[in-house]
Amino acid sequence: MSKIKLKQFLWKGIDSNGNKINGKLLAINRRFVKAELSKKQICTKKIYKCFQLPNCLKLRNKISQKDITLIIRQLSTLINSGIPLSQTLYAIALSTKKETIKSMLQSIQKDIQQGNLLSYAIQKFPDLFDHLTFNFIIVGEQSGTLDVMLERIAFLREKTQRINEKLKNALLYPLVTTSFAIIITIIMLVFVV
Repeated sequence: MSKIKLKQFLWKGIDSNGNKINGKLLAINRRFVKAELSKKQICTKKIYKCFQLPNCLKLRNKISQKDITLIIRQLSTLINSGIPLSQTLYAIALSTKKETIKSMLQSIQKDIQQGNLLSYAIQKFPDLFDHLTFNFIIVGEQSGTLDVMLERIAFLREKTQRINEKLKNALLYPLVTTSFAIIITIIMLVFVV
């Protein structure tokens, strides 16, 4: 029998007295959240999945791919030095200033403390961890070389980000010169001709 995965949802609604209220609820999907709240005579207005951090927690700072790469690099270094995964996540969460990253790391740490694998914990954040990262982590867990796999992930992500920045810089110059040429041509056509 397969294990049912419960997800955390944040909801906003109106109670029977007409007051605006909100809260958290563990459920399989949005329909179950709505059904549970209607039993309590709450009319739901919005329901968010909690792995969508910017929408769910309404925090200012979004998590960028550079942030994820840095976290993976730090995980690799600390695990390689013999620190347990749960303590590593706690240390990284303490050192960050972004509340969104802190919340994400605390969620992952909580899953690890409950006996789940890192691959299970990060699948709650599909917008942040791509399939390649996920699969590398699974291989690392199964082979006992998680630190090595995290090192490889960090290296690949850093290399990809460097290439993307070079491409952006390479495309910026032609874009600026073309725009400038079009503006000059328009000015000459309007005012000279």
